[in-house]
Amino acid sequence: MRTPRKPLPFELPADLADLVERAGRATPAAGSGRWIFRLMDLTALGDAEDERSVEVLCGRAVRESGQAAAVVVAPRFVPRAARCLADSGVRLGSTVNYPEGDTKPMAVRAEAERVIGFGAEEIDLVFPYRAFLAGDSVAGPAIVAAAKAACGPSVTLKVILETPAFKEAEPLSEAARVAVREGADFLATSTGLFGRTTTLDGTALLLDAVKGAEIYEGRRVGIKPCGGIEAVSQAIRFLALVDAGLGRHWLQPQTFRIAGDGLMRQVLET
Repeated sequence: MRTPRKPLPFELPADLADLVERAGRATPAAGSGRWIFRLMDLTALGDAEDERSVEVLCGRAVRESGQAAAVVVAPRFVPRAARCLADSGVRLGSTVNYPEGDTKPMAVRAEAERVIGFGAEEIDLVFPYRAFLAGDSVAGPAIVAAAKAACGPSVTLKVILETPAFKEAEPLSEAARVAVREGADFLATSTGLFGRTTTLDGTALLLDAVKGAEIYEGRRVGIKPCGGIEAVSQAIRFLALVDAGLGRHWLQPQTFRIAGDGLMRQVLET
């Protein structure tokens, strides 16, 4: 397995740099794992997944102490996962334009409509970050709008910006604003693939777009740190960042999710 490459830190405004510095000192308290579990998207997206492993994960999404926010599976497993999660209260998500982010808008809409028809209640859409960074100003709005048209008002749209691919703050901030303008319900950070992992500073840059949605559109956009989050001790720093930047009321499944393969393994073992 490739060793993740740590992205270069962004040059942040002083207020965001202060939030990141304070969040980086956060440490888990007793019961943090149980709290985080209720905010987690449990994922089954690897090439080795099969229907049996998806069934097992769906079964582990509900505990006596609470339930995970969602289970996210590859499109081919949505019908099976929908049957497993029926009446559980755990939401079912699937991926679109994943993982490269290079699918055309009409194909994105068709793919989203197909998995929604099979029972997906949430769509995790990869933003066309490579086209955006190459100067294409059309692909981002078109692809997010296409997915939003498929989702409508009842299906949650989470846009994965692939934050570690951005080397400068302003392009990432603009990509976040594009996603929000076109109807994203959540801004997610990273697939965790391609040797890139989520960072606190990359996540902090999404806060302004979220605040803008609340101020100018009167709606709350969620935040989903994901990709390369390996442990509760790391996850708690992202919760602290959002708590400080947006408020404790954001830390509920409607507006905050977190995901990472290592984190999932650790939490499910406790």
